[in-house]
Amino acid sequence: MGSWDRNMGVLAVGGLLAAAAVLLNLQRLHLGIVLAFVVLAATIFLALARFGPDRVPAEEWLRRRWHYRRSVRRYTYAQPLPQAPASPPRPRQQEPRPAPAQALPVTWEVTPSTGYGLVMVVFILAGTAFVVWLSRGGDAELAALLRLFGR
Repeated sequence: MGSWDRNMGVLAVGGLLAAAAVLLNLQRLHLGIVLAFVVLAATIFLALARFGPDRVPAEEWLRRRWHYRRSVRRYTYAQPLPQAPASPPRPRQQEPRPAPAQALPVTWEVTPSTGYGLVMVVFILAGTAFVVWLSRGGDAELAALLRLFGR
């Protein structure tokens, strides 16, 4: 599965979860909308973020970290036997030092197709919130506003 398919899948699941948060029968609609936007922001972050030095998606980066943490290390505690120097030691050649690792390199993979997907998910969420608002008495508020401005 390509990167675009993965991003669209993550965004689609995030949009469905955000719509479910709006549709929850919460005490106040505002809490559902805030929860939906938090879920949507988290899925956008998950879809677009790339981690590690080779810029892989979050689940691949976590899988690699998990595998590394769970793998067996090769440690030895045996000390080498002391040997008499047969010849004078040669001067050591300096080995190139690796560059210092960054704490958590993150990049963003934003393409035009990903931008269209993000806009689509936001519009679906806004439309769902509008329909829920209408079903919970928003139609009466809208009628009152139209009567007020229609005069």
